[in-house]
Amino acid sequence: MFAKLCIYAFFLIAITTITIGAFLEVSSKLTSHHAQLEKYGPPNQQSLSRRGHLNKRLQFVECKDGNDVLLDSYCNKLRKIIVHCQHPDGKLITFNKSCKKEEVCIDYNDANGNHQALCIENLYVRTWTSIDYNKLSCSSDTAYIQGGDLHTGVNTYYDDDEYPAEVYQLQTFLSEQMVENNFYKHNITKEFHDYRNTERIKYCFTPGSNLKITAYAVAINFDPKAGNDKGTPVLLIASSG
Repeated sequence: MFAKLCIYAFFLIAITTITIGAFLEVSSKLTSHHAQLEKYGPPNQQSLSRRGHLNKRLQFVECKDGNDVLLDSYCNKLRKIIVHCQHPDGKLITFNKSCKKEEVCIDYNDANGNHQALCIENLYVRTWTSIDYNKLSCSSDTAYIQGGDLHTGVNTYYDDDEYPAEVYQLQTFLSEQMVENNFYKHNITKEFHDYRNTERIKYCFTPGSNLKITAYAVAINFDPKAGNDKGTPVLLIASSG
């Protein structure tokens, strides 16, 4: 009987030792992995730090049904797009698309001259606020990093309700020369073909109102030969104004 108890105790000790050893081995691996995470960060963070910042591919507005044709889209609020599509049977379809909280809605004319809207991440947007009722308020006067063919779009919104703000005057300047001028509108667009990234671009507006108004401007790089607007937002050389 005593011999059986000894054998039983031996097996218990052996099993316990193996089990604890297994836990310790896993624990050491987890500790090592945790240390690596603290030192290098998660895998995707490591790859991003090695590659640096990459331009973000634009997500253009699309119809919900692949058979529908996109007619146009426009900004209804600071972060809201109204989209118009047409079904093959001729039926018109309208729906809303919301931008994320870190994005704003910008209007522009596409390569075919159609009015379109995009949700653009704040990182790519120049922002500035009205100064006075009848004073010209301007963005920074800086060049864009990329050259080529650019679409620029500027939208003005009321600060209080974030609806489009029709301002007295909207202007676009290229190297201090005015190249686009609109009155009583809430957006302005301009195409720059063969833009050189040494040329400064500035946007201005005169509010014509005592209400606080903020303007948002973006430049989109695109390939006109592609027949559509496959582009990426273009970053500023200097900080936004």
